[in-house]
Amino acid sequence: MSLTDPGTCCCTSPQPCGDRFRAWTRQIPLIEVLGDDAVTDDGQELLNLLAQYSIADVLVMGVHANACVLGRPYGIRQLTYLGKRPVLCRDLTDAFHRDPRGHRWGTERVIAHIERRWCPTVTSDQLVGGSPFEFVENSELA
Repeated sequence: MSLTDPGTCCCTSPQPCGDRFRAWTRQIPLIEVLGDDAVTDDGQELLNLLAQYSIADVLVMGVHANACVLGRPYGIRQLTYLGKRPVLCRDLTDAFHRDPRGHRWGTERVIAHIERRWCPTVTSDQLVGGSPFEFVENSELA
């Protein structure tokens, strides 16, 4: 078990982590997916969309920074290989691991790796003002 091979889900909930929401309809109720929004899990489709709109700078956020956010066909590594300029929003991401030091520790290690090897990072407050997002210490995702 490591940060790049996290094993099974480490949330403390007795319920399975999957099947909470129907895929591609929402992340959380506060984020509404609108008709003009693009949601994809297809690297080629994303690349086509970025090319269609001449987009080179891509803001990346999401769960499993050490898996999906970094390594998927639409992730930071692939975006970098394709000549795009990804930036990770580090307070809106989480890592997938089972290290006893917890999510915060694992996420901080993965973000440090991304900053060293792949791309710069920002926090949500740098984009929209306010305070950086922080998981509640005792929440299921903390």
